[in-house]
Amino acid sequence: MTEPENITPVGRRFGLQANRYGAVSGVQGRLADLLWTQTQPYLPESLNAVIEIGPGTGHLSRRIASAKPQELHLLDLSPEMLAQSHHRLMTEYPDQTVVLHQGDAEYWTPHGNIPPVTLVASSATVQWFQDLPAFFHRMVQWGTPQCTFALATFGPQTLRELHEAYRASTGNALTPGTRMHSASDLASFAEQAGLTVVNQGKIMHKAFHDSPRAMLADLKSMGVTGGNSSKGISRISLLELETRLWEFALAPGGQIQSTWDLVWLVAKA
Repeated sequence: MTEPENITPVGRRFGLQANRYGAVSGVQGRLADLLWTQTQPYLPESLNAVIEIGPGTGHLSRRIASAKPQELHLLDLSPEMLAQSHHRLMTEYPDQTVVLHQGDAEYWTPHGNIPPVTLVASSATVQWFQDLPAFFHRMVQWGTPQCTFALATFGPQTLRELHEAYRASTGNALTPGTRMHSASDLASFAEQAGLTVVNQGKIMHKAFHDSPRAMLADLKSMGVTGGNSSKGISRISLLELETRLWEFALAPGGQIQSTWDLVWLVAKA
């Protein structure tokens, strides 16, 4: 692994959840599948270097490796997540050249002997960024003049059942700890950075959980937290939230559902 840096609180949180993350992150896998399907028509027959931002446990990494790029560079805040994705790749694609970088993508600059970058990709990561428009301007400098940029994230309607239940139980809005952007937002940021948008869109995906408590536990393991509830919630408030989730999130089969607004963007330099 190259470029060790100080780990941010977000990176530390994902590191602590790394072992369980893969088991509960089915929605991240769905998002990675969606992004790869939408990106493939715009890729050249052979890929030189690829930079993947926030590989996590390797959902998108495995799809990229199947295209046999010359080198696959993985950039993540969490060394534990990098280790998970690297192990998964080496098990399934032992001949793939993989280079690991630990760092914050918003401030990272590629350096060293990296071949021409023909794809920059990221799935389920940019919602954590503080200034996504500024990142787009930095990101476009990483690739070649023919580079493809493919990003997928969660849109504004994500976890709407949880937001409704929280408002009903507390009287307050649940401020997310992440920044949700629509497909049109991503397209606007890309165009402002000088990119040409070739594909964008969204779908609504539903996940199911055995109970409100199981839903909240799954979200915690995925790194999802509420910004205004990060200091903790009292036991009484938690019980009231769970009661409201039975009201707002009950699916026909008796499970608790969570809605995920999956958005993607593919752009060319």
